[in-house]
Amino acid sequence: MRLAELSQASTTDLIRRLVNNISGLVDREIVLAKEEAKQDMRSSLTSAVLMISGAVLLFIGVISLVVAGILALALVLPGWLAAVIVGVFFLVVGAFIALIGKSKLATKPLEKTRESLREDVLWARGRLNR
Repeated sequence: MRLAELSQASTTDLIRRLVNNISGLVDREIVLAKEEAKQDMRSSLTSAVLMISGAVLLFIGVISLVVAGILALALVLPGWLAAVIVGVFFLVVGAFIALIGKSKLATKPLEKTRESLREDVLWARGRLNR
């Protein structure tokens, strides 16, 4: 619509055009968001498959090193005792690491976000009560 046409249009027509333009813009943004979400999901899925594959190979490597450690220790101790010593070592280290992880676990998840939302609600209520 040209400037001359806009200046002669009624307020109702202008508002209708504005609403239609906003509606079209929102629709295009939703389509864009859906497409972007699909691309992100594909990328995330590929990354997850690669990370899981790498983790499995790392796990196999760690197990191989543990077996090698048991076999090396079995040169000076009975095999069963070497396996028990290495097993206990990993249990102690694993428990220690798990306890550290538990102590760092968030007790109040999203604390800053909840506080921000609470402040926004209080601000909005204050604006509405005026």
